[in-house]
Amino acid sequence: PRMGLTFSFLFVLVAVGIVTGLFITGQRYAAEIAFAKAVSLDRAGGSLDEIIAKVSQATNYNRLSDTYERALAKALLVKVKTELSPAGTEIPPEKAQQIQQLIVASMTAAKAATTISPGNVANWEMLGAVYREMSPVVEGADVLSIEATQKAIELEPASPAHFNELAQAYLVFAENARARTTDKDKTVADAATKAVADYLLKAEEALVAAIALKTDYAPAHYYLAVIYERQGRLADAVVKMETVKKYNPLDVGVAFQLGLLYLRQGNYGLAQPELERAVQLTPSYSNARWFLAAIYEQKGEMAKAVEQVQKVLELNPENELVKAKLDRLKAGVKSSGLPEPIEVDDGTVLSDN
Repeated sequence: PRMGLTFSFLFVLVAVGIVTGLFITGQRYAAEIAFAKAVSLDRAGGSLDEIIAKVSQATNYNRLSDTYERALAKALLVKVKTELSPAGTEIPPEKAQQIQQLIVASMTAAKAATTISPGNVANWEMLGAVYREMSPVVEGADVLSIEATQKAIELEPASPAHFNELAQAYLVFAENARARTTDKDKTVADAATKAVADYLLKAEEALVAAIALKTDYAPAHYYLAVIYERQGRLADAVVKMETVKKYNPLDVGVAFQLGLLYLRQGNYGLAQPELERAVQLTPSYSNARWFLAAIYEQKGEMAKAVEQVQKVLELNPENELVKAKLDRLKAGVKSSGLPEPIEVDDGTVLSDN
């Protein structure tokens, strides 16, 4: 009887183990299917809400995957950006509450990824990025962003990419502080001005560290040029961006930024070929065509300016600013200065690149 009871007990344990194993395997298989569908939707340019729903489904099926949590954090972060209203416009209370929920969900998912796999540097990179992007609306997010990025540096101290990420964080914080430099309260404005200078200096130090690890690391040279431009060191910025061009002669972003720097110097002769090169590399680059049109306009080549703006309008058919600009050019009205850039956001949601 004892042996029979023992065998019965063992049989029940084995049966429970088998059923549990099948259940867990089924859950993980369902999670993989849901995540694969999310990736397919992402690559096909599918609905962001559908992508989020599928990734959320994957995390519900498998709570132990840092990959799913990291992807969910990024998708929710993109959703927050799409929901935010343009600067200067008021957000309705119900929408503000929805955005707040998305922000919390994104930070929760990013934090969960680091808890599941604290040794995975990609998780700390994502957590740092989420906090960095939320810093304008979440108090204390700037400090948390720096801490997360420094953890990534601790895990991979020989990687220049993490120092570059740290510099980007400081650049974002500098821009956040710059918005307060015009505050009516002189004390607030002065403190913000000092904060901008301090953040830019810290960003510069991080980029110098990145270049020390890899002398030809183009992203660090690129952002160093951006910092020089922010600091008012325009000549240094141009020299640095010209260095980046040597490393990346086919990088459309470098061609565009170098063209803008030349424009800031008032050197249309050097700016024009750079922007033309950017358009040649990427014909759909709206901003490059936009500023190239401005150069043609200032030179009196109105037909060429009209041609470029028409192509910009084809790429951005709902943009009222572009429509108005085209009407003025066709009427022969010449602008007195350079225009503001046109922001165009594209790319996939789930990619870690």
